[in-house]
Amino acid sequence: MLWHVGVDLSKHRTRFERVALLNCAWIQHVQAQFDRDHPYPESVSAWVASRRELQRDGQLPAGDEQCLPVGLEPFIDDANGRALNDLVSIPSYLAALEIGAAQTTAAIGAHPASNSSRVAVHCRIAIFESRRLGWAVADAKTMCGDGVILLGAQLDTQVDRVRCPLIKRTWVLHAVASVSARAYGRLSRPP
Repeated sequence: MLWHVGVDLSKHRTRFERVALLNCAWIQHVQAQFDRDHPYPESVSAWVASRRELQRDGQLPAGDEQCLPVGLEPFIDDANGRALNDLVSIPSYLAALEIGAAQTTAAIGAHPASNSSRVAVHCRIAIFESRRLGWAVADAKTMCGDGVILLGAQLDTQVDRVRCPLIKRTWVLHAVASVSARAYGRLSRPP
């Protein structure tokens, strides 16, 4: 999802990110309302209960993000989300909303999500609410499925892999080497 007006991120990046966080918080609120109205399958409810028990026993940190099979993370002007692929009813106000690049999703070797899956509804909620709050959504960058591109890497849960294209991998390795070279000899470790 992209901001619809020009923003000089070099001077106001943190302000922009705070606004993006507010947008994501609202989207998560609406998605949580949807999930309350459309309960998870029984097997997922049991998984959530077992995670809550681990929290009570101190084996997991506090917070819903440790116990719910959903999430949304902003990254400057993009947002990456996740949800289950169980089938749910699509709210009427979202029924006509198209998810951007289904053809692109398939073209990169990914598997587009079923239109009536929870993850597709969560994606539609993100699109709808972002637009309602005045954000522009880049249809060509909007993908929903398994094996989609997130921040330049392809995440694929079917094979439990993250594929990083050569150009991105080269850049990441160069950045890591650069930081390592500057940090060499300056790292202090506790005894």
